[in-house]
Amino acid sequence: MEAWLEVESHHFFPSAQTVVYELLIKPLFGAAPDTAEADKKAAELDKLLDVYEAHLAAGNKYLAGDVFTLADANHMSWLFLLTKSPKAELVASRPHVKAWWEEISARPAWAKTVACIPLPPGV
Repeated sequence: MEAWLEVESHHFFPSAQTVVYELLIKPLFGAAPDTAEADKKAAELDKLLDVYEAHLAAGNKYLAGDVFTLADANHMSWLFLLTKSPKAELVASRPHVKAWWEEISARPAWAKTVACIPLPPGV
């Protein structure tokens, strides 16, 4: 689990945060996105999510095996926003990553959390 927490912290989060900020958040406030930076970070995520896809395809239901852990939970907020962004295909195009996201985001506690997030129309 610790290895996946490190991957999330040092690789997934920085890239996902930039993509979401540039393509989803900035436009909500009327600011122009830096699409070059978003594309650069999306390319990094593309490679990284290939690693996730291979790991999950090898029979792992969750990142740390058969049990939902903090490693999965730490990805949820940025995966949620990423799937609402113009780069949602980064998740949708990978069947095992998509299935993992659908599994973890179907948790009742996550549904309660998302219900509290005021999303603007169209997001």
